[in-house]
Order: sequence, then structure tokens, then C-alpha cells
Amino acid sequence: ISDILSTVNNMPFPTYLELCRLTFRQYLARFDLILVLALLIALPIHLLVSLALPEIPALVDVTTVVDLYQIVVTDPAVWEMLVWNALSSTALLFFTTALVVTLRASYQKRSLRLSSILRNAARFYGRVLLASILVGAATALGLLLFILPGIVIGVYLSLAVPVVVWENKS
Repeated sequence: ISDILSTVNNMPFPTYLELCRLTFRQYLARFDLILVLALLIALPIHLLVSLALPEIPALVDVTTVVDLYQIVVTDPAVWEMLVWNALSSTALLFFTTALVVTLRASYQKRSLRLSSILRNAARFYGRVLLASILVGAATALGLLLFILPGIVIGVYLSLAVPVVVWENKS
């Protein structure tokens, strides 16, 4: 996290507005590549998750924390839902990594072939996953401390994934 924070403070990568402008320009210029990434990764994952997620009718009747605890402990559908959500989140993070790799390659005027984008996304994925888990944990901890610290932490670390990919940081 110290690498990410020092990079955020120095901002050697494009500003947020530059990233937005570049993203929109790439969306228009390379819609075919973005569409292929979405069709290969994002849409199948959403489809599988929507088909596999179990219905949990018992959650409708929850009125207390004790009721919720009983359902979580006794209903295997809750755990199945949590596993599917975790799997889909980690897979969709690969899609996000691939999009940031695409932006980086475009910004540096390098090749935008699908094979190189997927290879680079796979190379960065472990660090991006770890950074996302750390940012999520820090934000959740901040939200437990009267909500405002969580919002500040979440906003401050919102560019962690682009920093990991853009600056090749750990």
C-alpha cells in the first residue's frame, strides 16, 4: 500500500480526468476490442452467476440479528451465494485489469492486440487482486468507524488498481 500511496501523491500517471477522456476515446476508437473483452469475460460471468445464485426466501423474514445469524449458520444457500459472488468478483476483476491494460497500452501508443492485453492482464492480476482486497478491507474498516472515514479511505484509494497496472507497482 505504501507504493500505491506514494504513487498517488506523485501522480506520474494521467489525472482522473485524463483517464476519463482516454477511456471514452478508446471506447469510441476500439469498441471492437472492448466488446470482445466484455463478451469473453464479463457477460458469461454475469450469466453464470445469475443462473447459479440460489434464492434464499428465508431472508425475507429476518427481523433481528439473531434471525440473520441462524439463517447464515443453517442455510447452505447463503454460503453458496457468497462463494458465487466471490468467484464472480475475482473474475470480473480480471476484466477490469484487462481494460486498464488496454488504456495503458493506448496511452503509451503500443499494440492493442487481444492476446497481448490478456497476457499482460494475467501478469498484473495477482497484484491487482491483492490491492483490491487491501483497499476493500481498509474501506470496510473505515466504514465501521462512523462511515465518513470509510468514504475518505475509499476515495483516496480509488485509483489503486490503475496505479498497480500503470506504474507496475506491488
